[in-house]
Amino acid sequence: MYSLIQQENNIKYIINTNETILYICDIDEMKIESIVREKWGSMKMRVLFTKKDSEPTTKQETLDEIIKNRNDFIHKCEIISSTLQTNGLFRRTYNNLERQYFNQFLGSKVFLECLENQKYNDDESIIKLLEQETPTIYKLLKNLFHNEKDEVIENFIAWLKVVSFKDKNQDIIWNFFGTNEEEQGQGAGKGVLITLLNKIFSGLVSSVSNTTYQNNFNSNLMNKKVIVFDEVDYKYLKYENIKDITGSPVLRVEFKGREPLEAKNVSSWLMFSNMHNLHNKITSDDRRTFLIRPNPKNGSLKTIINKDYDGDFNYFKYSLHDEIENFINIIAIADDKVKSPLEMTTQAHRDYFRQ
Repeated sequence: MYSLIQQENNIKYIINTNETILYICDIDEMKIESIVREKWGSMKMRVLFTKKDSEPTTKQETLDEIIKNRNDFIHKCEIISSTLQTNGLFRRTYNNLERQYFNQFLGSKVFLECLENQKYNDDESIIKLLEQETPTIYKLLKNLFHNEKDEVIENFIAWLKVVSFKDKNQDIIWNFFGTNEEEQGQGAGKGVLITLLNKIFSGLVSSVSNTTYQNNFNSNLMNKKVIVFDEVDYKYLKYENIKDITGSPVLRVEFKGREPLEAKNVSSWLMFSNMHNLHNKITSDDRRTFLIRPNPKNGSLKTIINKDYDGDFNYFKYSLHDEIENFINIIAIADDKVKSPLEMTTQAHRDYFRQ
């Protein structure tokens, strides 16, 4: 039996039921470190080792050996990422069976408080609230949703409502893409949006690329709220694969050297590309993916920062992050019925297909 020499109340050691990832949670610092199984053999801990009828001895042992054998400090739990459950360890009993969970999203307290103590009234205009209560975020969204009606931005907020307050997958995708071969929408704020989402959903945002989105070893998608597919190459895009992943409530997860498992799919996808040509992968009658063209002028976000934030990007970023709690409160009162591209046609869609 392995035991800790000194147990720290603020540190919890969690392992998932598939025994592939060890989570070290610092409750005081609100931080989680995840260590994949491949690294366990190279990492050691100073622990007490007790044999039957023997006195405990101190050992410097690998994580791999500790996890393989009995220990009294690593909790085996079902790992979830939920904005609607308390963070950290908790238990649920159903049909007399007690199950232990670990919610790795440490920011759930803010989301739960927004639901319990609504700051804004349900009948208030989402656009007006964004403009008044989160002016920096509003400017970012207006720049990204260049030339689009307010209803399109409201639909994006509805999409964020599902991300924020529904632990479920969405088959609606937002695709931000270039305008033409010369002006690709550089500086429109796509990277800033990704950074903002990372700040809001800390630890629940994951990225895929043209080489990894169809990779069999997809554990990086498990329990993630937002999946960012950046620099999409439409020429080689296997769009059907994306539709299969986003349309299923269950995600088949594979780890190297372990049997695959099925996990609840809670992801919503964003796609970004500077390419203009969709290569017929997304058609005019597509019901899944919204087409959005950010402000096509190079340095467009820089223009906003120069005008309203003294040319200081850090000032702009601070203002952006300072509005997050208000932004979550606005999302909390939004409609969660996301319209499809068949119900709402974007201007970018009309321009691209010349409708």
